[in-house]
Amino acid sequence: MTDADEIINKYFTAGDRLGLILLKTEALLEGLELPELERVIFTYLDVVLKLALLNPNSKAKDINDHKPGQETLAVLEDIAPRINNLYIRAFFLDILQVNKRNKFAHAKLAIQTYWLICESRKTLSDKRDYYIRVLRILVGLGKGRKQTAEFYFETIKNAVLAAWSFHNYILNLVTEFSKKITGFEKH
Repeated sequence: MTDADEIINKYFTAGDRLGLILLKTEALLEGLELPELERVIFTYLDVVLKLALLNPNSKAKDINDHKPGQETLAVLEDIAPRINNLYIRAFFLDILQVNKRNKFAHAKLAIQTYWLICESRKTLSDKRDYYIRVLRILVGLGKGRKQTAEFYFETIKNAVLAAWSFHNYILNLVTEFSKKITGFEKH
């Protein structure tokens, strides 16, 4: 019998981004010939991907509204480490930590996985939602977060400051060129 992680890895590559995963999932669910086990897996994946775990405006209760049963949590715990796609793995680990299933270990793994996603992104705006999710997970860890949090807080702060500095540099260039072209400074 094929395991859930094998099915997920068969349909989703490590390089698939979230939007493509959503599109593939919806297309697969529309398929009439989908075997029952695959239909169950993709239906659950569709639910998980729509939880808005990365929405910067979401509140913890939105995530906590998803209360899978112990059997589902056990399956997620078993397959998450073997999922090749970082987005799917991060979501599964996040669900485990939100539902207090080996919370600290899964929170740490979810943070590390979201961080790997950030490393593949180029701009701060591409990383924003993942940074926010990392910060929210860290806050949810309470006192156990101190050692883990320092690295992430400092790195995120530096990324924001670098983007802000670049923004100011561009603004100054535009102002300077505007003065040269028009002969006066615009306010």
